[in-house]
Amino acid sequence: MSCNQKLYETSKCVQLNIGGVAFLEHEGKAWTVVGSCLCVCLYSKKMKVAAICHAQLPKQIIDRSISIAESINHCINGITSIEENRYMDKVLFAMFYFFEKKNIPLHTLTAVLIGGASAYGLHSNGQTIGESNVDMARKILKQNKIDVVFEDVGGRSSRNIYYDNLHGQITINKSKTIIL
Repeated sequence: MSCNQKLYETSKCVQLNIGGVAFLEHEGKAWTVVGSCLCVCLYSKKMKVAAICHAQLPKQIIDRSISIAESINHCINGITSIEENRYMDKVLFAMFYFFEKKNIPLHTLTAVLIGGASAYGLHSNGQTIGESNVDMARKILKQNKIDVVFEDVGGRSSRNIYYDNLHGQITINKSKTIIL
């Protein structure tokens, strides 16, 4: 079956907005659109379980002290979207917690990174927000011994992302818009 937006909008599928996280099992599907935001998909091939997020910024400057467990408890129908999940340094740990609760060791997961476009100017550290998002994700994944098996990051185009958990398939469509 081909993977397209019309199929995803009409099927039992989760649309991820900024700060959205989907925890998928069996036939779960999710889709999102990212520019400078970063979509991270963590997948357990053995257990056919995935978590996918849409993070906006690399790290939270002001800690509002929500616990990881509380983040997962906000999950309704496989999706959670709370303020803290907009930040890469928070959302990845919420995703790790999900896998740990299922007794799936983090080192057995694979990761895919999509997005991180240079849609805006430079951040205070001399990088674009997209570059900072990608760097933060790579750092946290490496620290937790999770292999990144595929990346489609950077550039100046937004991306439509369609994820099908049943087949472990991600389809990426880049926008045709040219930024001058």
